[in-house]
Amino acid sequence: MSARISAAVLAVLLSSLTGCISDEAGRPFDTSHLSEIRVGQDAAVIRRWFGQPLYAIDLNRNGQCASRWIYYSAPSSLLLVDFDHGGKVCR
Repeated sequence: MSARISAAVLAVLLSSLTGCISDEAGRPFDTSHLSEIRVGQDAAVIRRWFGQPLYAIDLNRNGQCASRWIYYSAPSSLLLVDFDHGGKVCR
């Protein structure tokens, strides 16, 4: 009986880990506009070019940049875009 419960728990854990692994692989994004990113551009332009970010985080810093959008696609495409409080690219 306990072997069946252990197998069921293991199956649930493995399916949970599979979900985490797929998130870690990121999602593909178009890289053709990378050289066109400029300070002062609106977040809507960045979203139109690269799509929905994988993560959007608050930087909670005293300074110019207030949030960061993270785009990642395995194995090696990583894009970080920082925005000011007005939703403009700040660096």
